Amino acid sequence: MPIPEKGNDLCRLSAKDIIYRTVCEWIITGVLRPGEKILDSELARHFSVSRTPVREALQVLESQKLICVRPGRATVVAELDVEEGRRWLEDYLASVHSREAELTQTVESQMKVIIEQEYAAYIVDKAAELGWTCTARVACERSEEGLYLPVRTEVTGPQTAGVPAQLVQSIAEDLGVPKEAQVYINKEEMP
Repeated sequence: MPIPEKGNDLCRLSAKDIIYRTVCEWIITGVLRPGEKILDSELARHFSVSRTPVREALQVLESQKLICVRPGRATVVAELDVEEGRRWLEDYLASVHSREAELTQTVESQMKVIIEQEYAAYIVDKAAELGWTCTARVACERSEEGLYLPVRTEVTGPQTAGVPAQLVQSIAEDLGVPKEAQVYINKEEMP
């Protein structure tokens, strides 16, 4: 079995990981060719380790179908199966696209919550400028341009003197929420 000259010593990775990466590279680059025997004792000697991390690395390579382990007979580099490789790649790409869609959906929903909270904070700040204490909730919808824009507000606070007209107007003008989509809830005691 042709093994290249010893390179860098093992560092920061487990022996299994170093052996796996190295043998994988040898297979991919053609140093080890399809059908060629792999001897765990030679690998153990080459890497100056016991046979245990070698066997662990070979198990990973076998699970990836880069080698074939025939118990009691031999371990060899797997023959290239283009059709199997194509199926594996298609499955892998499908899983990547599925995960990408999941992550995109998660990011979108989190972004929507953050934007709604920011709009609500704007309303609370604007009310404070007007001398009115309140809490606010905002519902946003995604526009055709992909922006989350407020479509409904719910403001809770004491209304003994009524809701400041300037607040209603600011929400309508600054946030684009029409007066009909602004809900005001009377709550006498605010923290």
